[in-house]
Amino acid sequence: MDKNIVYLTDEYLYLYNKKKDNIYKVAMPKNVIINGYVANINKFITKYSSILKEYNLNNGLIGEKIRIIVHPKYTPADITLLKSIFEKFNYRKITIENEVKYYKMEEKKAWIHVNNAYLLLTFFNEYHRIENILVEKNFFNSKEEVFQYIKSKIKDKDLYLIGDGPLLDEFYECFEEKFGNKTYTFHDSENYLFSCLKNL
Repeated sequence: MDKNIVYLTDEYLYLYNKKKDNIYKVAMPKNVIINGYVANINKFITKYSSILKEYNLNNGLIGEKIRIIVHPKYTPADITLLKSIFEKFNYRKITIENEVKYYKMEEKKAWIHVNNAYLLLTFFNEYHRIENILVEKNFFNSKEEVFQYIKSKIKDKDLYLIGDGPLLDEFYECFEEKFGNKTYTFHDSENYLFSCLKNL
């Protein structure tokens, strides 16, 4: 496994360091990351530099490997930009991976990654292909509309929730108790993803 793993959300940056066997959860300034993308490069570089310094995680002379987990809506251009940002920190090898790789995807399962600003829905569509939908909650008038939209997409599939915050419990109550979908919850998405990586 790589010595460093980074996972980005709008509110937090999660950094796992193998040598110290620790996950660092660091609050990010507002609007530095938007919908999982680095929106303000200069502020991100400043913040990430301070994280490395604070936790004494600076790269050695020859650099270390890092794996960055991103959501599946990242385009090749987004990946190139993200790599160029992390190249400034002397990493010897930068690997960008789609978080869906670590979902246990099956025809009868749907996954939702719940963040405060957006939701990421992943499921097999009617053409038996994996479909990823980024749902920005401010596009809807209410949470009930969000739930109804997602229900229209997943129909009777089992639902697997990862993320954090009280919205996870609301999803569980709505889909398990109201809509009748079997629903499973993984709190603290970074722990789920990092545990998958540790087992590689």
